[in-house]
Formats: sequence, structure tokens, C-alpha cells
Amino acid sequence: MNRKEAFDASSAEWAGGDGSISTEQVAQRANPTVMIGATGRANTNSKALVRPMLAFTDHPVVMPLSNPTSRAEATPTLILEWTDGRALIATGSPFEPVERNGVLHRIRPVPQRLRLPHHGPGVGSVNARRVSESMFLAC
Repeated sequence: MNRKEAFDASSAEWAGGDGSISTEQVAQRANPTVMIGATGRANTNSKALVRPMLAFTDHPVVMPLSNPTSRAEATPTLILEWTDGRALIATGSPFEPVERNGVLHRIRPVPQRLRLPHHGPGVGSVNARRVSESMFLAC
């Protein structure tokens, strides 16, 4: 049995009637402790997706990286609500600090060079002043 056949066989056990598998189903099976959002679609993360991570870690890492802020997969306020204030959050856009149960959570955007770690060293190693589209796509 090749990899595709093995995947098809195992996923068929828990796929929907039409053969589809929801993101929530994948998360329930994968037991994630880190969630990185890069969809560019607002509110694609949900409580049903984020909350189960608490079963696998005390401090889940949730990174809604899409920008601008209006396209973030979830807001830090909701993520903290869903995780009882235990999530470690980094975003792709700036957000205001969030106060929860008397604790002020300062939400920091992840620098671009860390979101795309292969680009930063490449640009730095050649002392580039700008990055053209073809340079970006070559990484």
C-alpha cells in the first residue's frame, strides 16, 4: 500500500459522508499544541479548533499571522477566552493589549523575518536593499 492509499484508508474512517474532513476533525486527530494561521481569511479559527489544544499542553501557541488585522484568523481576545487566558499568542498584525482577569496580555506581532525564516538570512547575506518579486519567489 502506498502513502496515498494508506492516507485514504485511514481518513475514510473519520471523514464525513461526502468524504470531506473538517479542520476541526484534523485538529482532533493530530493533537496539536501549536496553531499557525495563514489563510488570509478572518475568523477561520474557532473555539472548536483552539480549545481542544488544552488537552495536550498547558500553554498552546496560537499564531493568527494573516494581515491586515481585519483578516486575522482569530483575535487575541477570543483566543484568550477560548484558552482560559493560557495561550501564547503572536500575530501577523498589531493588536491592542488584552486585559483578562486582571492580567494585561501584550500582544506582539511576529517580525516578518521570523514568519518567513528563509527570506531574512538570504536578504541579509547579500546585503540587499530591497527584495524584488523574483527574489522573493526564489526563496
